[in-house]
Amino acid sequence: MYQVPINKLYKIWFNSNPEKCLDEENKLRFIKMVNDNPKATVSFLYSEALLSENAVNELNSFCAKHKIQPVSLESFKDQLRHKTEKELFDLINTELECWKKGIGGNPAAASDIARVLVPIIDKLGVYSDFDTPLNFSKLDGVAVDSKHCVILNVCSDIFGSTSVYSDFLAFARDESGNLHPKALDFIDSCQNKMLEAYKKGASNLLDDIIPGVCSVGSNPNNQLLIAFIQEFINSNPNTNGIIEFRRFLQENFNAKFLMEKCLRKSFENTKSIYKFEPGMEKAIEEICDSINGADFRKVSEEWAYEIWKVALKIVDYNSSPKELCETLRKDLFTGSVMCYSGPCTLVKALYSQFVNELQNSNPQVDYSNASKTYTSLLYKFLIEHDTENNGLPSCEPNMHAVNMNAKTSTNPGSTDISWDKVGIQAKEEREKMMHGAAAKIQKNWRGHTAAKKAAQKEKGGI
Repeated sequence: MYQVPINKLYKIWFNSNPEKCLDEENKLRFIKMVNDNPKATVSFLYSEALLSENAVNELNSFCAKHKIQPVSLESFKDQLRHKTEKELFDLINTELECWKKGIGGNPAAASDIARVLVPIIDKLGVYSDFDTPLNFSKLDGVAVDSKHCVILNVCSDIFGSTSVYSDFLAFARDESGNLHPKALDFIDSCQNKMLEAYKKGASNLLDDIIPGVCSVGSNPNNQLLIAFIQEFINSNPNTNGIIEFRRFLQENFNAKFLMEKCLRKSFENTKSIYKFEPGMEKAIEEICDSINGADFRKVSEEWAYEIWKVALKIVDYNSSPKELCETLRKDLFTGSVMCYSGPCTLVKALYSQFVNELQNSNPQVDYSNASKTYTSLLYKFLIEHDTENNGLPSCEPNMHAVNMNAKTSTNPGSTDISWDKVGIQAKEEREKMMHGAAAKIQKNWRGHTAAKKAAQKEKGGI
């Protein structure tokens, strides 16, 4: 059994508003975690570069009031262990800087990378997203026993589909209180997978098939996404990094661009795996020819949508073009984080170590291609292979070691999307409701207090 400490907990938040350290909703979540874990040291990892002096002062005041330890990302710059961690640290800053400028950076990606840097893990302990509540108050001691030295959030639905989330990360320690060597092996593997993905640029999206988005199959919409990725790579040979791709995605993913640049290529890709009905292939070619003959500088977005409707009818897809375009854009954007710093890298790190162990135990067998299996199969591996006996770090399904005695949410729907445009809007709307409710309560309370005083005064006068 491994010992996983739970006496140090932390959360990460990178705010888009330089004058505000943390929104009201997440402040309440933070306060609740402190109250639910009175034995733990709770920390808040933030970036000084994103906040004004007033916002930093507000942050320090909030943390002091609620017994939270504020820790700046920048304070770890000189504590990084090796070149890989330094490169990843630079990637965090690049993601945040490009996010501030609105040119493809992503705070979730920056947070993903930060939570696998050893100096941060070593000092701050167990990571959890803001919308992943933790309550360890009923646990005895400062650590839990675990069959594995790494605890991840792994969920399976009723259909047998398995998902891995990075909203909770806990690592075992040795008898000296240092990170366990096997936990360090897993962390190093994660770091290498992240750096490898970033260095491959947007082409990694083609190699690392996005679960549920570009999965292998005959769905022409998957081929449309692949054609879009290929168009970016071909048109940006010297600047085809994933951050640049996200900017390209924001600026160009619309029906007009897809019809002009990607439709024919997507159908060409599809023909190799999809058997069209008689006459359908000819109809598709006619649509592609009509599109290629059009001057897209003069056509409207509505016209492109109408053409797409015809194309989608041929491939039997029921969603409206506008809805589909937004869905695919969001899926592709999410994939541009998942496959570079998110759950995909965690799964690949586990799987890679499993393959290495197999190779060491069976040197006569070549497992060199095993790690190139599609990500969907990597997820399947987590359930089908029990790595407990060979001592490899593995996942603890549904965080069983923690949930045994603790009230801990493992809801897969709770993944924080507040960095996304839709998520930001939803969060702002929730905050307005909170402020409105608070104002109404205060108004009613003031009215009640005034009436009570008036009654007391009248009673005293009598």
